[in-house]
Amino acid sequence: DMKQTSYKKVGPFLLEMESKGIIQLGASKDGKDRCAFLAAIVKQHPDLLEFKRQLKKEVEAGDADASIIASGPDTKRKMAVVDLFIVPRHISDGLQLEKDDVMAVNAKSEERKGTGFLTKAECRTLIEGYIEKEELADTSNRGNIL
Repeated sequence: DMKQTSYKKVGPFLLEMESKGIIQLGASKDGKDRCAFLAAIVKQHPDLLEFKRQLKKEVEAGDADASIIASGPDTKRKMAVVDLFIVPRHISDGLQLEKDDVMAVNAKSEERKGTGFLTKAECRTLIEGYIEKEELADTSNRGNIL
């Protein structure tokens, strides 16, 4: 957990990693945020290579955390940045949306299950379900809503 470290937030951590030369950050277009995005990772940096060696030793010794082992060299994992949305309670109550759907109980990633963070596709499914349930779609032109 980031809050239990000396960094407290991701920004200071990223800035330190950049100062060590492990990563390169990109600034926002307006220049206000120095660490708006991760531009590059220096995969051959000595600190990063040493970390990988240490992690491998811990995994072999059985000392590593299970979540780290799960994303080890034998497992292919991809990281993606996506926009997530939360349906405000007054909206979900007013539209009488299914609580399980609003809370992302069936989310694909374990980290999001039950959090209420929805992808754009999940939000669209909620809206389409509401339109269908309330029979708001124009029967002559399904693209129109009454």
